[in-house]
Amino acid sequence: MPWRNMADSYTQTADPNDRDHYSYGAGRRICVGIHIAERNLFINIAKLVWAFNFKAKDGQELDESPEQGYSPGFVIAPWPYQCDVTMRDAKVKKVVEREMRDAMEVIGEYA
Repeated sequence: MPWRNMADSYTQTADPNDRDHYSYGAGRRICVGIHIAERNLFINIAKLVWAFNFKAKDGQELDESPEQGYSPGFVIAPWPYQCDVTMRDAKVKKVVEREMRDAMEVIGEYA
């Protein structure tokens, strides 16, 4: 099952070192939307990978090691890096443009 290793599965662990982050809080104050947040992140990342090619600029390799690719501290974030983002193909471009137009119409109704 793909959801087995998501944050909500290890938030109640007795050992706090078993968690890789505390972005959703802890204990009684943990985010009640943790399930929705993680599934939405998964869906959005899947859509980005479906629609775009990501390539490091100038042939540089992206640092994927957790020890070096992220800022240290309580709230971690990836270090900035340069990359080229291109559309996968013309069919994908049409879908993305259509979805963007539809989204802008909805946003326009509330602006």
